[in-house]
Amino acid sequence: MKLSSLKKAALVATLGLSATAANAGVISYSDSWNFGSSTFYDTEGNGQNSRTEKDHLSFSRFDSSIGTLTGVSLSFDSNWNYRSGIYSKDVYNGWGKEYAYGSGKSSQSLLFSLYDPASAQSTKYDVEYSSCSRRGNYSNASCSNYEYNAGVFNGNLDLSGINLNAWIGNTDDVNVLLQEYRTAQTISCGGDDDCRQYSYIDHWTCNATVTYTYSEIPEPGSLVLLALGLAGLRASRRLKA
Repeated sequence: MKLSSLKKAALVATLGLSATAANAGVISYSDSWNFGSSTFYDTEGNGQNSRTEKDHLSFSRFDSSIGTLTGVSLSFDSNWNYRSGIYSKDVYNGWGKEYAYGSGKSSQSLLFSLYDPASAQSTKYDVEYSSCSRRGNYSNASCSNYEYNAGVFNGNLDLSGINLNAWIGNTDDVNVLLQEYRTAQTISCGGDDDCRQYSYIDHWTCNATVTYTYSEIPEPGSLVLLALGLAGLRASRRLKA
């Protein structure tokens, strides 16, 4: 059975509109980093001891020659773990029983921060407390207590306040700051004791991805179908009239 002129016009119009809807694209760029292990400690009376490590991730900006940018997302997934703890030893070698005691805390904060093209960030913070006590003879009164903590630090930054044009270009990169800040602090210590609060065996691995969604520049064939579709719509209106 042959299609009527009206149905033929509607079909051509549908083909033309479908050709434009199909020209949507997605492109992603990824980078990763791993902060390795380092060890330090704090002794009584120092306030606290700290360490900071920094590094950067870089991603290509969107190339406007392939289409019109319609959206951007910046996501990351990471794993972190560290060990901390207190050690105390009675250093007064008197006769009889001695007593060792100590307490402290160690903390770790992780910062994932977009700083170019604009500011957006997410932070993870964790703190662990330790304490120990033990009696012994004049030469071996000591104690220790250690904790191990691990977890994930994932996120998707809120980029709604950043203009899409800031993501376009080919002369420089999108840049992210990674920062790890760690502390160790001895809180209390026995009168004749040597106490040390440790932060050690630390790791943070991170992978991040920038994803651009865009509408592609139509190919010549798609433009022809679009023109045919528009012509079909005009013919449809004339037939209806």
